[in-house]
Amino acid sequence: MKEILRGPQLLQFAQRVSSDFHLRPLNAREVSEYIDFRLKAVGSHSQLFTDDACKIIADTSRGIPRTINILCDTAMVYGFAAEADKITAELVDTVIQNKAQFGVLPFGHQPRLGVARSD
Repeated sequence: MKEILRGPQLLQFAQRVSSDFHLRPLNAREVSEYIDFRLKAVGSHSQLFTDDACKIIADTSRGIPRTINILCDTAMVYGFAAEADKITAELVDTVIQNKAQFGVLPFGHQPRLGVARSD
């Protein structure tokens, strides 16, 4: 991506960027902490997403915060519609499958090895 932004056709764009910073993707533990932090920031007092749901979100999002936000937001809408108490791995799987089939973002559902379902 950096090479594209450094291309001669984007020179004027690059000249207008006063600062730049690269965030590395979050690891699975950080994704879970990120989700919990964002929920607590808006008043949640309990863990809404199960551990397995967070693992799936981490895998699918590849740790990119914007993608994590999209998946979580959609999962909460689905959870609300289903009157779910928790956002489970199965619910997140449904979100990812629907996004892959009907959405415009490139969400491919990749099989996960060794993720035991506890919900």
